[in-house]
Amino acid sequence: MWKGGYVVPLVNINNLPRVNLVLGLEKSNTRTEIIYGTQNIIKRTLQRVSATIKKIDVCISSAAVKGTVKAEPIFKKTLRLKDIGIKIRDITEITKHNLPYCKTLMLTAEFRHMDGIRGIFQ
Repeated sequence: MWKGGYVVPLVNINNLPRVNLVLGLEKSNTRTEIIYGTQNIIKRTLQRVSATIKKIDVCISSAAVKGTVKAEPIFKKTLRLKDIGIKIRDITEITKHNLPYCKTLMLTAEFRHMDGIRGIFQ
């Protein structure tokens, strides 16, 4: 049974052109790591987004939007990334339950709605 881990594809950035870093870029150079624990998830996410030099594209479930805003270090980091010109694009299902969080994330990202969309591992 799944116990709330978070799956993060890891990319060997030494073998990739330094254009942008998006989770799960090249299948041939990826491996999957399962991360448990809120602090470990935040730490890994900050490491990954800190390596970004052009853009971040995100597909998240409607339930995950709240967690992104509530994880203050991640939210602050996305604000800093926007300030230095890194483009962030999010796709999620916007519902009446997550609307306030979506509005907050719109401060950092271009936001799009898609009915019934789920995060890649849900």
